[in-house]
Amino acid sequence: MPETRLFGAPPLHAAARDGDTAIAGLLIDKGADVDAMDGNGHSPLCLAAALGHAETARLLVDRGASVKEDEACWEENPLHHAGDPLRAAASGGYTDTILLLLERGARVNEPGLGGDTALHAAARRGHVQAARVLLEHGARVNARSGTGRTALHLAAEEGHADVVRVLVASGADVSIRDGRGKTAADRARSEGEGACAELLR
Repeated sequence: MPETRLFGAPPLHAAARDGDTAIAGLLIDKGADVDAMDGNGHSPLCLAAALGHAETARLLVDRGASVKEDEACWEENPLHHAGDPLRAAASGGYTDTILLLLERGARVNEPGLGGDTALHAAARRGHVQAARVLLEHGARVNARSGTGRTALHLAAEEGHADVVRVLVASGADVSIRDGRGKTAADRARSEGEGACAELLR
């Protein structure tokens, strides 16, 4: 099927972005490639996951879309890159999509180019339920990014106290220091997040 672009996006990508499951199905029936990348390196599944379109994501996976890492994948903002559909869904806090991707073989502890996992993404954005789901499915609470930060560092410095509580209750090590020698409490204090720093005393 020749690929006609709609406002710069291939039709299947546009349908995935808009959560138009019916149109996405028709396009796939006509031969659209479910794993094709657009000009920004995004697959249709990554767009659907990043924007919380669980039913469209389910269709894409059912029709053979890979749940593994894309070259670059949206978070909630196209200027941010999550790396794969799971981290994109975690960044948006879309638990239905997270569960779907995990059920279909997404690797919960797969790091992106910067070493962040899906748990890092959920923690950074303050998505408590997403963090819980990932932890329940085996996310390593003390996994470290390329800069040595854990999910706890990210939640603490962003002031997400509820996520901090969940991570600590799940065994997060408050003594881990990042690549600059800072603990999560240190990061919280440096960002003016005194409440989170107090939780980590």
